[in-house]
Amino acid sequence: LADEIAKWHSSYVTNPRTENDAFCFDTKEGDSMLISPVFDGFAATPSQRIELTCGSDAGGTCEFYWTGTTNTKFGGFAPEKRTSLALEQGAVRIFPVEPFWQAEKKIIRLRLDFPHRPAAHYTIKSIRIVETVPTAPTLLPVKDPALDSNGEWRAHVSLNAADAGFITL
Repeated sequence: LADEIAKWHSSYVTNPRTENDAFCFDTKEGDSMLISPVFDGFAATPSQRIELTCGSDAGGTCEFYWTGTTNTKFGGFAPEKRTSLALEQGAVRIFPVEPFWQAEKKIIRLRLDFPHRPAAHYTIKSIRIVETVPTAPTLLPVKDPALDSNGEWRAHVSLNAADAGFITL
C-alpha cells in the first residue's frame, strides 16, 4: 500500500520515500497535502469509513476530501466534501474517519490535507476504505452497550421520530 500512496501528487511535501512498508515524508510550512490519482471509483455508502494508518511527530487537524467528479475549479474537491480528523502525535496507529459521503454516490478521488505548521514528519502505512457490516436495527433505549476494540459502539438504531422529542448519544 505504501508504494501506491507514493504515487499520489503532493504539495509542500519534502523527502518522500518508502521505508519498512510505509510512505514517509516531511511537510513544509504551507498547505501540505497528498492527492490521489483519479481511480475507477466505488459506490459511496453511509456504512463506510476511511482508516488512516499513520504516525507523526506532531499532532493536529487533518482533513480528508473526496469527490465523484473532476469537473470543478479545484478538481472536484470542495469544502462541503470533507471530514476532519484529529491526528495525535505518536507511533503509527489507525485513525478511523467516518465521512458520511453517500450523497456523492461514487468516489473517484481522495485528498488528505495535513496541519498547517512549520514542519512535521509523517509515516503512512495505509489508507483504506472499510465497509462496516450493517446489523439488525437496535431498539431504544440501550443500556451498557458492548464496545468494540476501538472503544466504540456502532449500531443501526430504529427510532420513530414522532414518538421522541430528542435523542442523546
